[in-house]
Amino acid sequence: MLTSIPIYKSKYTLNVESKDVHFQIGEVVKYRMRNGKKFDITINSERKYVEENHIILYGYEAIFSDDNKKYFAAEKGIIGWEGKC
Repeated sequence: MLTSIPIYKSKYTLNVESKDVHFQIGEVVKYRMRNGKKFDITINSERKYVEENHIILYGYEAIFSDDNKKYFAAEKGIIGWEGKC
C-alpha cells in the first residue's frame, strides 16, 4: 500500500505560499477573515481539511484572539508568518 507524505517548503523560501508551509501547534500567526478583519490565531491542530459547498478547504483548527474560541482557519487566510520560526 502506497501512502503519500506531504513535503513542505521552508518559511524562508522566497515567494512561498501558506499552503506550502507547515505550521506547528502553538505557533501564533495572523489571520485575515473574508470580511478583511485581522486577528492573531494560535495553531491548535495538524493540517486538515473541511468541505464547504462541495469545495475542499485546507487549514488548521486555531484559537482566535478576539474571543479565545477554536475555529477552522483556512490556510489561504493565514498571513504574517513569513520568515518566522
